[in-house]
Amino acid sequence: MQIISTTQKLLPDIIGCLRYKIDSNMKHMIWIFGGLSASDGPTGYKAYGAVDGNHDGTVAPYASISSIPFTYDLSMNAIRGMLSKYGPLVWGGEYGFYSAFNVDEAWFSDQYIGIDQGDIILMIETIEQE
Repeated sequence: MQIISTTQKLLPDIIGCLRYKIDSNMKHMIWIFGGLSASDGPTGYKAYGAVDGNHDGTVAPYASISSIPFTYDLSMNAIRGMLSKYGPLVWGGEYGFYSAFNVDEAWFSDQYIGIDQGDIILMIETIEQE
């Protein structure tokens, strides 16, 4: 029986994000390390990344932040990058990161998704306990 770590499982997602960035005609640099997940998007809710080619540049901050126990440096870079580049467009203050954004479409959600916020809190608490 082969045991595969969570970090090994996340690597294809990270590589897929980078491949999308390189292969597409994205006009803007986005911080998308492990940020493929179901989320709101410019055309509604979608399961981004579920199959090849199923991504339009939408970033779900909770996805990369929730990976923090497994990809600490990449997740921290994603957090810092999103905040420094997009600030209040991605961070609402009272409850943290908004659900998603897509720079290419000039779309930034103003919604919070409870289950996404819960993932962020639980994963940050996990690293705090280590």
